[in-house]
Amino acid sequence: MKKIWLNYGLLALLIMGPMLLGGYILTLDMVFTPHIPAPTVISNLYILQWLMHIVNYALPSQIIEKLIIFSILLVSGVGMHFLANLVWQHVAIGKKQISEKSVALYTAGVLYVINPFTYERWMAGHYLFLGGYALLPWLIRTCLKFVHKPSQRTAYQLALWLTAIALVSVHILVIALIAILVSLGLNFKTKTKQLLKPLVIFVLTFITLNLFWLIGVVNGSSPINQTIRTIDNSHLEAFTTSANPKAGLLPNVIGLRGFWLERFHRFALPSANTGLGVLIFLLVFSLIVLGARQLWQINKRLALSVGGLGLLGFILAAGVHAPLWGRANRWLILHVPGMRGFREPQKFSVLLVLAYCIFVSFGVNWLANKLASYKPSRANLAWGSLVLVGLLTPTMLLGFGGQLKPVNYPASWYSFNNQLKTEKGSYKVLFLPWHQYMSFDFNPRIIANPAPNFFDKPVIAGDNSEFGTVFRDTYNPTSDYIEQKILGQAGIPDMGSRLAKINVKYVLLANAPDTNKYDFLNHQSQLNEVVYSSSLRVYLNTEYKT
Repeated sequence: MKKIWLNYGLLALLIMGPMLLGGYILTLDMVFTPHIPAPTVISNLYILQWLMHIVNYALPSQIIEKLIIFSILLVSGVGMHFLANLVWQHVAIGKKQISEKSVALYTAGVLYVINPFTYERWMAGHYLFLGGYALLPWLIRTCLKFVHKPSQRTAYQLALWLTAIALVSVHILVIALIAILVSLGLNFKTKTKQLLKPLVIFVLTFITLNLFWLIGVVNGSSPINQTIRTIDNSHLEAFTTSANPKAGLLPNVIGLRGFWLERFHRFALPSANTGLGVLIFLLVFSLIVLGARQLWQINKRLALSVGGLGLLGFILAAGVHAPLWGRANRWLILHVPGMRGFREPQKFSVLLVLAYCIFVSFGVNWLANKLASYKPSRANLAWGSLVLVGLLTPTMLLGFGGQLKPVNYPASWYSFNNQLKTEKGSYKVLFLPWHQYMSFDFNPRIIANPAPNFFDKPVIAGDNSEFGTVFRDTYNPTSDYIEQKILGQAGIPDMGSRLAKINVKYVLLANAPDTNKYDFLNHQSQLNEVVYSSSLRVYLNTEYKT
């Protein structure tokens, strides 16, 4: 048991590599700042945000961030390893088990950690989604125990695991519920009496534990509802599943790719477009197919359950432009409760990853048994399968191929924030350039604007996501005022007076690719430049009155 945790811990360290050095890992949505704020609204993330805020008093946020990354990688691998082992025990392979069984299980665990799907999500900084992804095998493992031997104990355990997922990622919560429903649906008819009471206990326990945020969802006041209400066809087009330029949409999904951000070329793609990359994937996929065949021969119900989840994940992940069923996917996302939050349906590939990982362990087993009379070859083959899975996404190793490196915020940011801490008053700060996502001189990767969490005064910053046809996700009257009355009329002489109306005392201009567009700030008589550095300029609004 300890050895398993140790091995996956070493794998996590191998993936992180230079990311362990001092500094912050900043990539798109994963943007930590020195101070982790307490939550201001109640949502499913409320407890996690409070926990991170409290821990931040004892540990620097950059250490918290790296511990979170390491933990997700570790828990993902161990969870799938244990899930695959339970499946093996459940089907009772018996004499067909090989001496390299542990390697087959490690192959499943490594594939769950290192694959094109998780790679792209890490590059997008979706650490909360990946946190739920890490917990999913643990929940499914408990679900299998629950279905196999229903009891109050397993009902409580299942409710706790589902709650843990809910407190991290609503998207994985929906995916987990689908997995539970499929498992129950295949077994409920034969175990109705045994399942009924534990099932009621499970549902009531989950609702009770999550009532604090579910109430807001039910009455429509939750931030989750606010996000869902904005999703329409323009979002489905902007975040649609990407097609491979050569192979098309469906092969891209089968290859665990298709993340919408692929179209923007913001990270190195796995080597699936190269001849060697295609060969490696075909070899791994062959092991998956062989494993599915072997599991079908041993336990058809379980093979149907795993394969059904994978097929469902494939169908949904193909998105709104899938041939034949694309329109059905669009209707599901726009009209079915719980589905509307999946403006990027490729997230359903999680179910495909799960199926691949279970099947690949049986594929290694099948192939090794074929070489049962050649023990050295059998052992080499098992280890070769494990290495092959790792080579499927080599861009994940050593800091994601060196793409994710620790960076530090500029000294000028810290210096001005220290000044803000000493000043009294409830004024606001306007941060420019006006983008929700942008790159900075200290971090060339495009990231979510860190200013609102970095500075210790309320910051007005751009909330214009600017992804495809989606300019902004939610309506914000203050943003409209900034865009129309300030930025839209850059030549006005009374900019300071207009900013004073919304209680702005300082204007901050960071060094970013389009900083030159804000040169008009230097020609405003009501704005005085009080800080000038290579990374940050600060203008005092002389019209602001305390």
